[in-house]
This record gives sequence, C-alpha cells and structure tokens, in this order.
Amino acid sequence: MHASFSFKDREYTILNIHGISFWPKIDGPERIKQSEIISDFLKNINHSKIVCGDLNLQSNTKSLDMLRVGMQDLIKDFGITTTRSSLHPFNDEEGRLSDYVFVSPDIEVEDFKVPQEAKVSDHLPLILNFS
Repeated sequence: MHASFSFKDREYTILNIHGISFWPKIDGPERIKQSEIISDFLKNINHSKIVCGDLNLQSNTKSLDMLRVGMQDLIKDFGITTTRSSLHPFNDEEGRLSDYVFVSPDIEVEDFKVPQEAKVSDHLPLILNFS
C-alpha cells in the first residue's frame, strides 16, 4: 500500500509493506521477487520516498540489500537491535528484527526511535520525525 501527497511544496510517497511471512526469514525466490517489485516501483518515483513495514526479513539478506539501494536504512544506521516486544515468542537473531524504515537521501531525519516499553503487540512501534 502506498500514499503520495504534497506537503509544504514537496512531494512524498510513503510505501507500507507487509512482506511474505514464513520462516525462516531468509532469501528465497519469492522474497527476491518481492524486493524486485518494490525496487522497480521506487525507481519510478522521482521525489521523496519512505518505505516502512514488517518486511519479515533478516538484516543480512540480499532481499533487504536490494531495498537499501539509494535509500537510508534507519534500523541499521540508528543501531536498532530489535523491533520486537517481549510478547514475541522468538528471541534469536532471526526473530529480533522484522520491521524496517528506509528513506530517500533528500529526507532529513530529525529523530527515529523504537520505544521498547510499548508492549501492545509482538511488534514495537517505529517512530520517525522528518522534514
């Protein structure tokens, strides 16, 4: 799902994704194809972009590397080690990260955080302030 809009004389597109959900969260033909489709979609957008959501991918996958091209990975750059609350049953490397936020280089990130105390789901909220 995506939304495109104007704000203060600037165009934005925000793409929210719920990625293919099965274990393990590693590369496979379906996930590579999913990342190709997303990457192709982003290549056709010539303004500010934000991609976020539960991608169901480990951070070391080629599928995720494909989405990093031309984008800033806020989970990586801000040193976020988990996007899962204590309600999530898995506590290994595969289970700790599932949600990601990528922004195009023209977006100035003012703040990004994943508050650990918000335990209303097995996913933690991702809070991005930008201009």
